[in-house]
Amino acid sequence: MVMIDLFSVPVYKDSVKGTSEELFNTFTLLDSIWKDCEREVWAGETGKSTGQKDLFLHERSEMSWIINSIYPHVLKYWDQNLKYNPTKIIPVSSWANLHEDGDNTNEHSHSDGMNQAHVASVFYLEKEQGGDIEFCNPLDYIHRLTPRAIGLGDKILSETVACSTGDFLLFPGWLRHRTTPANGRRIAISINFNGMF
Repeated sequence: MVMIDLFSVPVYKDSVKGTSEELFNTFTLLDSIWKDCEREVWAGETGKSTGQKDLFLHERSEMSWIINSIYPHVLKYWDQNLKYNPTKIIPVSSWANLHEDGDNTNEHSHSDGMNQAHVASVFYLEKEQGGDIEFCNPLDYIHRLTPRAIGLGDKILSETVACSTGDFLLFPGWLRHRTTPANGRRIAISINFNGMF
């Protein structure tokens, strides 16, 4: 017997490391932006987000080591996993979220109909164990039409992906996601990549 798992959504996970100087410069940049940010202001964040002040962190030299490290993986993911049309791929937006104990990100996607990210990414500059990302099942509605053995409740079905400091994830920008409450300090840098069609 063979079980064929059709229509899966590929989520790519790997890790990168910066030098002590690169890490210092990135933390210094983010701290300088967060000092002027308020909690619970930016798009479903209960912590602080540079999105309140700057959505183009990828243009900052202090972030280049992250972009340069992740970019080859984006190209591979675009071509081999998503099988998207070949084109030039560039970062189009980026921001960083600072969470302390109990902070979270509400459910959202990086595509809203008018603006869409072809590939979304999150890089964990700092992360304690727990407080992970949950990817929402795009077939949630369909599952609710079936005779499931266990009740589904009101929360959209999801799968949790555990990550640690230095890990990054790539996923389609339309895939809805959220986080569980942070367990300690969590710094997540989001970078959206688009093809130039």
